[in-house]
Amino acid sequence: MAAGIVFAVIFIFAFCGRQGFKAENTAIITLSAVIFGLVGAKLLSIFTLFSPSEIKGILFSAPLSLLTESGLVFYGGLIAGIPAAYIAARKVNEKIGIYENIFITALPAAHAFGRIGCFFAGCCYGCKTSLPVGVIYTDPISDAPTDIPLFPIQLFEAGYNAFIFFILLAMLIKIPEKKLNLPIYFICYGTERFFAEMFRGDDIRGFYFGLSASQWISIAVVFFGIAILTVRLLKLRHCQESVRK
Repeated sequence: MAAGIVFAVIFIFAFCGRQGFKAENTAIITLSAVIFGLVGAKLLSIFTLFSPSEIKGILFSAPLSLLTESGLVFYGGLIAGIPAAYIAARKVNEKIGIYENIFITALPAAHAFGRIGCFFAGCCYGCKTSLPVGVIYTDPISDAPTDIPLFPIQLFEAGYNAFIFFILLAMLIKIPEKKLNLPIYFICYGTERFFAEMFRGDDIRGFYFGLSASQWISIAVVFFGIAILTVRLLKLRHCQESVRK
């Protein structure tokens, strides 16, 4: 995860620098997104793992265990990090639209690094499989069950996130003014995550009405992405028609 954050920060500063954006404003927006993203990822993990009554009891008995016994849930970081970046941009009198494409493009790259880290740590592991791609964990310290072939869903997610990154990078370079990276990312990642959840083997993510919490969030993310994409394409069409007239 740390490697992913470092890569994303370097990527953001490199592209923002090329655009002539103020380094201090870029730093404030980036730092806000990272800090609130980590907080959001931790909070969603806590609320997924523990019921409200359990959280209340732990807060009074061993509050630090809420941090040590929970991990990070990506969607929590996404939900908290993006609004934090928008708010920070407003505070420094910058239009987030200027930064949006760059920040969103960096996101799947950071996530790809994070999933590789998950693979080596044995967390977010896949379901039991008989396929030749199955991975067997032997270290008892690993979060994954040992001596059982597991589908390496973390590596598949890492590869798909890298794929999204290169698509968004091409869009960032070729059509930066259209600001379509955000909705395209939401649609692509939300769709992938919904189906990836079917290959997950850990059952600590919370299930509601037959779907995991992440699958419900994925559905919302995809529809949100479609809505944003529709609105922005309609605006682009209207602007193009206005120019022709």
